[in-house]
Amino acid sequence: MFCIYCGKEIPEGSECSCRKQSYPDSSAPASTTFTQTPDTNAYNNFSYYNSPQYAGYSAPYQDSKPQISPKHQAIKDVFRSPLTLIACILFSADFVLGLLDGFSVEIVLIISTVGLWLVYAFSHKADTPLNTAGLKIHSVVLIIQRIFLIMIYAVVSVMIIALAFIPDELNEFIREMQYYMSINYNWDFNYTFSFTSIVFSILFIVWTCYFLFMLFYNISLRNNVRFLTDTVKNEKPRRHFSAFPGVAMLLSFIYSAGSLVIYFITADARNHFMNSFLNSLMRQIEDSADITFNYTFHMTTSYLTPAKIAVSAATMLFAAIIVFTLKSRINQADEN
Repeated sequence: MFCIYCGKEIPEGSECSCRKQSYPDSSAPASTTFTQTPDTNAYNNFSYYNSPQYAGYSAPYQDSKPQISPKHQAIKDVFRSPLTLIACILFSADFVLGLLDGFSVEIVLIISTVGLWLVYAFSHKADTPLNTAGLKIHSVVLIIQRIFLIMIYAVVSVMIIALAFIPDELNEFIREMQYYMSINYNWDFNYTFSFTSIVFSILFIVWTCYFLFMLFYNISLRNNVRFLTDTVKNEKPRRHFSAFPGVAMLLSFIYSAGSLVIYFITADARNHFMNSFLNSLMRQIEDSADITFNYTFHMTTSYLTPAKIAVSAATMLFAAIIVFTLKSRINQADEN
């Protein structure tokens, strides 16, 4: 047999001499000392713990540097890239333009922007794991958005169903609109109850499909955030990283870009229609109330609205690129 401490070959069942040298005999006087004294700095001495008597053990606190997996490093590289910086700037500009154009404060957009800036800032800390505070903020925001999405779907669905199956009030409204349009614009529109029911039924189906699409987008995006959070914590991911949010963002970019083009093409016609409609309505109010407002509507094209549409489109484009880049880098890390 061989000694498990020094590797020396010894007779079966006997004790190696290295153990007798390392520890004093119990029958020896108390003044007997060790023949082998460990180094006082052996606690931090890697070579000492590699000696034969410590075979199979590693020096404590030998490597206190946090370990970063290849996928973790890939995620950090993407988040500290210029792509993420541009996305942060676009998110901030989108919020500011929305505030100037509509005088509204989108709390969820503010929180999302802060979370994205935190992710970008924390990713620049070298040789340290990525702080997950920004990712957790996004996860909470997505839960809030999901709740609002379900509430809006329920309210709008009730309204559509009510309009489809309460014909009396709806027909009266359509009759008044037909009378107004035929007088002012010489436009005759024939309708029946079955036609309106079919229109609102189709509208309900389209609205439901849109809701399911947005719900799946929200769930997929949150699963991606949870995947990133688990990965940077060196935990086993609970979900897979999906490219579907990137596809949805690209569709949003195409829609916003198309809306921007249509906005400029129809600007004159839209302003002319709104001017005609509002001024005609005001004249009717003046005639019925026997008063004079001495005011004429003159609609003009606002440049803040198309600017916000353009920034929103660019934001979705860069967000989609980040999603696809993350997906590609994570796959490369898995292969390596």
